[in-house]
Amino acid sequence: HTEARPEYLSTGLRSLDRVLQGGYPMGEATLVAARPKVGATSLLLGGALAALKRGERVAYFSGSLREEQIRGRFVVLESRVNGYRFRAGFITAEDRIALAAARERIPWSALSIVTRRRILPEEVDGHLFSYRPWLVVADILPRGSSGVTTRRVSALLTAVQHLAHIARKHGVALVVRVVLPSAEHPPSRLELPGGGAMAGAFSAVILL
Repeated sequence: HTEARPEYLSTGLRSLDRVLQGGYPMGEATLVAARPKVGATSLLLGGALAALKRGERVAYFSGSLREEQIRGRFVVLESRVNGYRFRAGFITAEDRIALAAARERIPWSALSIVTRRRILPEEVDGHLFSYRPWLVVADILPRGSSGVTTRRVSALLTAVQHLAHIARKHGVALVVRVVLPSAEHPPSRLELPGGGAMAGAFSAVILL
């Protein structure tokens, strides 16, 4: 029995869905590349939360956040409590009520979280085989740096191609996140590892 899957999954933002002509494509890998602290994690979490609320299964892989941090960010997002205020520890009694209600509303049973410093594409592949999600968030690639050696770039490109193959094999919308070096100017494709060569493995590239 194969379940009927849509052609696209919403990113959680209508404006971005329009730009991508429907959202994250199923059976394809989408790249989200951003400088630190510009909201890439919020974008990934927002899309995952929207999918969970539509009743779709989500697998979230992270090499930088712990499981309780990811769950906490989902709760803050669903509660609409101000995230900056929450992280600074300024939360009111009303905020606490909103957070508790949000925690109850999230369908946790449809979410699988895997966190470890280093997660290989083979592990993603094996997990999808048993879990069968629709949306996969892979925040597992090393942070960008201008001093990346040729050998590391080639290993990174191989890993990315493997992830794109996994998306096709399992028919999932797979979103890969890459952190670009800090800079004042807007990011460009050329800043991606391999002088932008990485973009070729993806059906869509979102630069934040």
